[in-house]
Amino acid sequence: MTFPNLASQVALLQGELRPAENIIAKSGLQTPIAVRLAVNPPNTSAPRAAPSLELRDVSPGRYTLFIEGLDVASGVALYEGVQSLEVKNGVRANTVAKGATPENTPTVQAVRLQRALGSLRAVAPTAPEENLSYVARIGVFTAQMKPSESGLLGVLSSVPTGRDQSLLLEARDAAGNLRFQTRQRVTVHNREQAVTLGNWQSIRVDNAAPHIVVLEGGFESERNAPYRLSLQIDAQGASLLEQVEIHWGDGTSQMVALGGTSSVLNLEHAYGTVGAQTITITAVSRSGTVAQTAQVVQVNSSDATLEATRSLVTLEVGNVPLNASAVYARFIPKPSRTADVPRPRPSSHARCCWQNRRTSSLVDDDTPRARPCLDVGVERRPVPGSGG
Repeated sequence: MTFPNLASQVALLQGELRPAENIIAKSGLQTPIAVRLAVNPPNTSAPRAAPSLELRDVSPGRYTLFIEGLDVASGVALYEGVQSLEVKNGVRANTVAKGATPENTPTVQAVRLQRALGSLRAVAPTAPEENLSYVARIGVFTAQMKPSESGLLGVLSSVPTGRDQSLLLEARDAAGNLRFQTRQRVTVHNREQAVTLGNWQSIRVDNAAPHIVVLEGGFESERNAPYRLSLQIDAQGASLLEQVEIHWGDGTSQMVALGGTSSVLNLEHAYGTVGAQTITITAVSRSGTVAQTAQVVQVNSSDATLEATRSLVTLEVGNVPLNASAVYARFIPKPSRTADVPRPRPSSHARCCWQNRRTSSLVDDDTPRARPCLDVGVERRPVPGSGG
């Protein structure tokens, strides 16, 4: 598949939006599709720049739209959304108000962006000691480690995605005392992945793990409103404090250097999307021992919107996370006469990538990209209506 005029189709320079000309591509349905990417200038009153797509001359049928909000630095999917879309003669079906015409009647339908989740298979290639229990954890997400052919094995399910998260493996005795510990930084993707842990550290009186106390931190917050978190972190034994890491649950994190035997931190954060967010706090001592605690915050606000007008089908994704630089969308037909099957990979697509919200270009290959991308694909095979 080839596309004309591939270079720099959209430019966003000094807050000025310069929309590109429509780019015509052939889809798997042999239907011409005009693709245009637009980003709101940052100096407008819009709460967040929302990418949009326009598809012209879309064939009538049922489509499933998948949306992903991507992390700016790593391209990890942080948020996901699925929406069914029906097009009749180039217009959303069953959306015309009484007494109106398809040419002048807009329609709005809510699309909720949910937090993307992944699964970790934690493996520790070691023989377990008797009278010790082994647990793998990331914040409130835990898994009992059981003996297997490859060593200790545990599966952490439904873990929020994000980069540089601290995966702990702890061994405790029958009294609950921490005896051994190891930690590894992991990037959690919205799929199952394996992680191998090693380098056990013995826990003694002189290198006991720090103690974390949450002094202030509510269980609810409003979207884009300041959320305040106060922490007190105390060293245990002879080891001094080194640093604390806060993963806010929406894919963002921060690290604060510490010193001495006690520190009080007053932090603020603003959530860009609604839903339950799990804050994970990891304190590290200079001896390398680690303490971790977590709490869940419910963020409240409105949903994203999907709009369709006239002979255009226009996607406008609102409620985009503050730390996401892109949405990822695929339009895939789903014939109603065919039973649902696992979602296939799109066979043809137009990919639009941009970095730092300044330039955009189209490419005609399917090479994996580390940078955030926006895809539009049409697949001739059926997919389930719920997607995933």
